[in-house]
Amino acid sequence: MNDTTNNASSAILLAFAGFSFFSFADASVKWLSDFYSIAFLLFLNGLAGSVILGATILFRKGPRGFLTSRYRLHATRSLIFVLTSLLITFSLSRDIPLSNYYGLVFTAPFFVLLFARLLLNEQVGLHRTLAVVAGFAGVLVIAGPHFSNLDPAYPAAIGAAMLNGLAIVIARKLGDREYWPLYGFYPAFALLLAYGPLHAASFALPDIDHVPMILFYAASLTSAQVLLVFAVSRAPVAAVVAPLQYTQMLWGMLLGWLVFSDPPGHVTLAGSVIIIGAGLYLIARERRTKYN
Repeated sequence: MNDTTNNASSAILLAFAGFSFFSFADASVKWLSDFYSIAFLLFLNGLAGSVILGATILFRKGPRGFLTSRYRLHATRSLIFVLTSLLITFSLSRDIPLSNYYGLVFTAPFFVLLFARLLLNEQVGLHRTLAVVAGFAGVLVIAGPHFSNLDPAYPAAIGAAMLNGLAIVIARKLGDREYWPLYGFYPAFALLLAYGPLHAASFALPDIDHVPMILFYAASLTSAQVLLVFAVSRAPVAAVVAPLQYTQMLWGMLLGWLVFSDPPGHVTLAGSVIIIGAGLYLIARERRTKYN
């Protein structure tokens, strides 16, 4: 097995873990949004990520650990993260089933292909494109009938998908040479700066019973950010990890069933078969094919 195939395999595993943590964070924020404002949730996420990752950097590297030669890319990615987090949290706080939400945000791989081609001049290739298209077709089977809903949650989810696709391509440009906590620290600190003043005006301590869920939400989102950066930086092309986002549909069905009492129907299961098939095809293809 050559180095390229090894990199593709590790990128796929890292992407699967990263997107799984994103699903856990989505379910957490949907649950918490019944009790807290959007600004409060984003502030707490930024605070937790900044403290945990900032302490890690200080303990291991000291103050110099915060230094980087790629401030512009980190700043751009952090700004995108702030906007994406706002759109995602707003969308999830509305009355939108997780399966419908994922049906919209799963347009992100198309934006990954577009931005990778425009910004990185990557050759996507027919088979990778077909895997993404097939996975998206499965999403349409699941959530397509609901797209006529005009609730603002729906355009917010599409906007988040576009920004997320751009963030993935920027993460690839950053590479994996930076000290790993920086990938999560800068976005978390940007959240803290953006939403701290908004929350300060109406500060209130969270209910003690909700603290474990709040910490789980923050930890999941931070872990997802770091894992996904490593995934896209190791992948031969950004499109390799893009279809792995479709695995969030499986988490969406499971969490929707267990947490929100919304079991999947036959249409959802049929779409999931298409999504899983596209993902397995991509994995098999990347294992035995040399990249351009």
